[in-house]
Amino acid sequence: MLTELRKYTPTDLEGDTRLKTWAYRLDKVAGELPLWPIVETAWEWTRDHFLLAKLNDDDKADRMLCLRVSYYGICIAAPFIVMRHWDQWQQDRTLPIDDTDKRLSELIMDIQHACSRYFFYEYAKAYYDNKTRDALAGGRNKRTKTRASYNALPKEFELEDVEKCYGVTHGNATVIVVRLVKEGLVERIAKGKYKKKCTVI
Repeated sequence: MLTELRKYTPTDLEGDTRLKTWAYRLDKVAGELPLWPIVETAWEWTRDHFLLAKLNDDDKADRMLCLRVSYYGICIAAPFIVMRHWDQWQQDRTLPIDDTDKRLSELIMDIQHACSRYFFYEYAKAYYDNKTRDALAGGRNKRTKTRASYNALPKEFELEDVEKCYGVTHGNATVIVVRLVKEGLVERIAKGKYKKKCTVI
């Protein structure tokens, strides 16, 4: 029984030996592990959480985080499942996966999901919020500086105007004009001369 807090504890030789034994055993495991029931458990977990995300105002950020969870539910659970059923695995290379194994997988996925939400949810949400904002703005990534530079161009312009308004070199101005033409914002009216199709974007 633990009676006091100690800064240093004696080495648990028996525990260390047990860990080394399992490490050597697991290191020699080869071939395909029959984990299909755990794959099904991970799939069902993901399906259910997708539904919850859908009901929660179609939370795309949470849905994206859920996609990464099942990997951990399978891969982290696998060595513990092999250890639990070691004798059976040694005998005929089967793993009689039971409810305990499935609950372990679900626990791992719940923990991973909670950690993902804690560390990454706001970033994922901002990503989808920005995508929605861009779509509502016409489907283009309209950065403020780029928009202001385009708006500063005269209705008819040459590459020199692009250099001045965008603050770029002649070569980069050419790239910008090509992109503007492709996006349908500009048309070529003569050699080296262009015309804006939109006065302001």
